[in-house]
Amino acid sequence: MPVIPGPDVPPNPFHGLVSVVLASYNCAATLPRSIESLLAQTYPNIEIVVADDASTDDTAEVVARFPGVKYVRRDHNGGVAAARNTGAAASTGEIIVFGESDGYYDADYIEKIIRYLHLPGVAGAINLGRRVWSTKNNALVRMQNDQFEAICDLVEQGRRGTGAWAFHRAAFDSVGGYDLGCRIGSDLDLVFRMQQTGLKTTIGARSNLHHKDPDNLRAWWKRSHRGGVNSALYRERWHGMAGASKKAFYLAKYAGMALWPLYLVLALVWHVAWLVPFFAVPAYLLTEDAMTRLGWLKGVRRGDVALALATPVLLYIRRLAIGYGRIQGFAKG
Repeated sequence: MPVIPGPDVPPNPFHGLVSVVLASYNCAATLPRSIESLLAQTYPNIEIVVADDASTDDTAEVVARFPGVKYVRRDHNGGVAAARNTGAAASTGEIIVFGESDGYYDADYIEKIIRYLHLPGVAGAINLGRRVWSTKNNALVRMQNDQFEAICDLVEQGRRGTGAWAFHRAAFDSVGGYDLGCRIGSDLDLVFRMQQTGLKTTIGARSNLHHKDPDNLRAWWKRSHRGGVNSALYRERWHGMAGASKKAFYLAKYAGMALWPLYLVLALVWHVAWLVPFFAVPAYLLTEDAMTRLGWLKGVRRGDVALALATPVLLYIRRLAIGYGRIQGFAKG
């Protein structure tokens, strides 16, 4: 769990250089706003490094429009962990913040994320706050924003851990940076390895990253599916390889949820008892973790009836995509 500073803790007296590393792969469309938001930060002493992971778009030309922004390019695509390490090696700040090329930041983001990095034993920090970067305000966007708020609440209450995005360079280097073999959750893996050496992370404050999260069903499916594939291939590094019995149990659970619409048909044409699994599936999806449950309740309390009804369907679509991806990942593994 991260260190949660009390209101009487004085802020970091550090005024040195903060390097912000933006790992980028074909993000030319979103990179300008990301850079502009960093150039507008209230913390003045910032170095921006764009680590281009062998993009095929005009990323280099976009960065060239911003004098003073450092640009480094990898000769082959190696994934976000490799790009972040490349950017970190090219940076010179005592503190490194890893940013998103497909996101933009509130003006006080850097000031707040480094606020408590001076505390004893603290190696990394994260701000609380994330919003979907979209002009849409549909149920999918509102659901995700409610869930992001629920995560913030849980972390502040000490009920959920976090990763980190800002690090002392010495601590980052001491664990060898990001693990190149970690294609999912590389930020969490980095923090876990730091914690194994006795180092801690902390929370800066609430300041938003506005990220290009899905705002339509097609993008929602694609990201969920990709996460399912990657989790099946890579998450075993923490939890151990899934054996045959574990995989069989997962497949049975996935099949049971995938048949959700069929249960209503069976209840209508065969027996009312089929309503039990029909209502059990959304009940499970809404309560399987605190983030989902509390996020849904935020919409309910706000009186957002459309969102309250749409959330189980959106969660079902995500579960289908993740399940399909995991099955594919199991087959590849």
